[in-house]
This record gives sequence, C-alpha cells and structure tokens, in this order.
Amino acid sequence: MYNSFAKVFEKNFDYAISSACASDSGWFSVVSKDESHTAVVYVYDKNFNLRSTYSFGSRYVFHSAINARGDRIAVVTVESGGDRYRTVLAMWEPGKEEKRYEIAVGEALPCGIGFMENGALAVLCTDGISYYDENSGKCLNTYSFE
Repeated sequence: MYNSFAKVFEKNFDYAISSACASDSGWFSVVSKDESHTAVVYVYDKNFNLRSTYSFGSRYVFHSAINARGDRIAVVTVESGGDRYRTVLAMWEPGKEEKRYEIAVGEALPCGIGFMENGALAVLCTDGISYYDENSGKCLNTYSFE
C-alpha cells in the first residue's frame, strides 16, 4: 500500500486479492480467500494491525466498505442456488466477531457499496440502488433501474 510519497504497508497473501477498500479513518479491508473459504475479509486499523477476519464458506464477497469513522464495515456477498442468486448485506463493528445484522437484499448482482455522509449505506445492484440505515439495516429507500 502506498501513500502519495512512499510504500507504507506490505503484506503477501496466499491467494489473489479480489478487492480492497479504505476509509477516511485509515482503516482498510482486503478481500481474498483461503483453503477452506471462497472469501475472507481482512480488516486492518490505521496502524496496519489486523483487527478482524471474516470468513464466508461458499458465499462470494463482491464488495466491502468501511465508514469514515472506521467503526462499521459492510460486506455484500452473493451465493448461487442454481440459476438464481441471493445477495446478502452484512454489517460488523471491526474488532468484533458478532454481526450487527445480516439481511437479504435481493437476487440482483451487487455492483458496489459505500457509506454516505449522512450515515446511510448505499448498495448498488444491477437492478437498482438501495439505501440502508447503518445501525439497524432498515431499508430507507430504493430506486429501480426498470
């Protein structure tokens, strides 16, 4: 990892990195996998210490996001069931193993997620965009592309 001037962090993973995200707080996450999980999210604090590891057995992590304060990480995953997909949004407080919540958000594929300045979490999927309360997971609004 580099800032504007130099390399500030280096870590080798056994498997390819599929995505990463960083927060204004300095916290960041890296998505990879391991020998027994299709996806693993590694969460680091601003001092580059590994704070949490979240593993997903057969679900694929499409995106992760950390809020500006660094006290919430959201992960959107997909599991396949034949010709259908199930997209799931999960929220944690980094450093804690227990989820704040996990909710099914539909059958469309996720394209991205991100925290808004007002605290809402935006989930962009192939069929529309939805906004969720970061604390409760309640859907605040949905806009369809159809």
